[in-house]
Amino acid sequence: MKSGSPSLRKIAERAGVSTMTVSRALRGLPKVSDEQRARILEIAEELGYRPDPRISQLMAHLRQGRAVAGTSTLAWLTPHDEERQGASRGYRMGLLEGARRRAEKLGYTLDVISFHKAGVSPERCRHILEARGIQGVIISPLGSRDRRLEVPLDNFSVASIGFALDEPRFHRVGENFFEDTQLALNRLAVRGCSRVGVVLGMDPKQHMVEHVLGAWAGWCVQERLTLPEPLVCTPLREVDVKDWFKSEKPDGIVSNVDLRDWIPKKVKGFRVGFFFEEDELPGVVPDLEAIGSAAVDMVVAQILRTETGVPRERKTMLLSGLLREEA
Repeated sequence: MKSGSPSLRKIAERAGVSTMTVSRALRGLPKVSDEQRARILEIAEELGYRPDPRISQLMAHLRQGRAVAGTSTLAWLTPHDEERQGASRGYRMGLLEGARRRAEKLGYTLDVISFHKAGVSPERCRHILEARGIQGVIISPLGSRDRRLEVPLDNFSVASIGFALDEPRFHRVGENFFEDTQLALNRLAVRGCSRVGVVLGMDPKQHMVEHVLGAWAGWCVQERLTLPEPLVCTPLREVDVKDWFKSEKPDGIVSNVDLRDWIPKKVKGFRVGFFFEEDELPGVVPDLEAIGSAAVDMVVAQILRTETGVPRERKTMLLSGLLREEA
């Protein structure tokens, strides 16, 4: 147990059960009813119970016949200085805050380390991680120049966020663009749209494009609707959008950008794929806290299984976004 966290005995006394029953409930073991487990978890949460990751890790090693010197620190590895400095409150900081809250709930702290900081070579970055006793690394969404990560992470449990990282092929967590697009299309259908177009201001090779277009094409076929020609390019110019609109004549548009100044007001729009603060345009926005939290869970699970480096088979966890209607 962490210092200041209530003991199993205190939780047991409050719940009116044995400490063994509390232990089983907290670890998800059998021989505890769903009703009893729910009550114990509620009491533990109310009392501020926090597991010590070092004990969980030690028990995992002991069950495998090995001893271990544990640590309670994870790293958030990023090329962006604003995350290290805490200066931005946008997309990446939302992910970081979700990861930090989840890490703290599991008994870990989370250090932010920028690998593009002046004078920090990939090898130096690895030494920093080792010197801080870090075993788990979460790779923040990368920029366009970071398709490959050069920092050696063979001795760490790793999960990346997003789809920009091509190599190494670590486990990853990202947005479910396909399902989010389906939700957006269904909302446009409810609003009476029968000819929905797609406008994406991005590189056609990006991961999001194929998922949005795949969901849109499948939806149109299922609904027996015609498919307007999609517009996908960067930079996306006003003249391109207006020419496209004149040619395709959609009554609804799924897009990742704000087109309100470029198309008639009668055309209904729905955005997917990006986080927009203080924006009234309806859309499906990423659940940043859930994504950051899931990345922590993915790393901690690897730590407890003593799995490090690039996995033989990559796992990808996709999380659905949050529907935001017009105010």
